[in-house]
Amino acid sequence: TFKVENNTEKVTPPQLVTPVDSKSFSSNEMSAPVTFRWTPVVPKPQSAVTYRLKVWQLMQGQTSAQAMRTNPPIVTKDVDNITQAVITGSSLYTGPCRPPYLCDFIWNVQALNREGKPIGTNEGNSEPTMFFISQYIIQLDSIKVLCTSTPGVYSFSYTVSNVNPGT
Repeated sequence: TFKVENNTEKVTPPQLVTPVDSKSFSSNEMSAPVTFRWTPVVPKPQSAVTYRLKVWQLMQGQTSAQAMRTNPPIVTKDVDNITQAVITGSSLYTGPCRPPYLCDFIWNVQALNREGKPIGTNEGNSEPTMFFISQYIIQLDSIKVLCTSTPGVYSFSYTVSNVNPGT
């Protein structure tokens, strides 16, 4: 007689840590490197894990799911056996955000084995998280426009510089 046991463990995919969901960055903050962090897959596999970070920019009228499904990622970075990646802000934010592009972004991480196959449930994918640029400046000749946003709400203020008196 013999016994066959099913030893397939449920492997939990990465969980995103930072930037937290709905994190707001200013354009100045985006000019510095941005650190993305996540948890490792659990339990830890015997072999090496490659974590694939992807970031997408949303366009007007898109949901996060639509952006991930139809837009090409603006960043794709693989790291081996570490749970963070640093991306230069200039790779994410080329500014200013003008229609049809929004200053809203979505990111996720996928865990892969040596052969490039997903590790864990949900095809090794974390749940996606959004972040956005809440404040940026647009210079239009002698007018400086400060754009401030929260998801779905945009406001603008302006200052006029280099005004020639008497004209």
